[in-house]
Amino acid sequence: MFRSICGVVASYLAISVSASPLFALERARELALDLSAESPWVGSETCVVQYYNLCTGWFWFWESQDGYRSGTVFEACHPGCEVVSATAYFIDHGQSGRGYTALIGLYAVDENDCPQEPPLASMAYIQQQGWNTFQFAGVPTPTRFALMATHANSVYGHEIGFISDHPAAGPTGPPACGTCFPADRVTHSYDWGSVNSPACPGERIADAMCPAEFVLNVQLSCASTVSESSWSRIRSMFR
Repeated sequence: MFRSICGVVASYLAISVSASPLFALERARELALDLSAESPWVGSETCVVQYYNLCTGWFWFWESQDGYRSGTVFEACHPGCEVVSATAYFIDHGQSGRGYTALIGLYAVDENDCPQEPPLASMAYIQQQGWNTFQFAGVPTPTRFALMATHANSVYGHEIGFISDHPAAGPTGPPACGTCFPADRVTHSYDWGSVNSPACPGERIADAMCPAEFVLNVQLSCASTVSESSWSRIRSMFR
């Protein structure tokens, strides 16, 4: 029981249509029990950027094929920031960390939100079930940049991938789209095709109701500046 929408396959639906050859993310519905990120301590000059909304308690699990690329385009809090770390929530319907090594990196993007090679920084990783933190140790980034994973298939045939929020109604509760966030929200999460057949512009991930956002975030260290007018406002509060 699957429905294919632009190369994205959703469980619990029973209608099949043709898929685009460029995109190869498959999604399945699950209930989010505890998705509070165990992020490192955040200092006063650190900015955390994330776009997902898990208000209904349901999420989509996206299984990706070997060599396919997906991720989120972030906007820094202001110019002059550095990425300290990034956090992603993964599902592994098998044994975590066996036979699966992939690549995750930070990329500048063009006007179409397409990641530009070479990466600003990248690292290989072996995914673990749950929250995964990637330490970038202060990589200077443009105001807009992508966190993109180049996925790899497990030799053990595991279903492995990112999760996203769940705009449509789950088996319980209302739809998040139009309830937790506006139906016309602008999303930032994409499928960019494969290494051998890249897609630009990428395709925003979506379910049958609205576009969705991957459960990814970035922690940035930003130089803080306070103008004289700001100090004047602060001083006036204590007079």
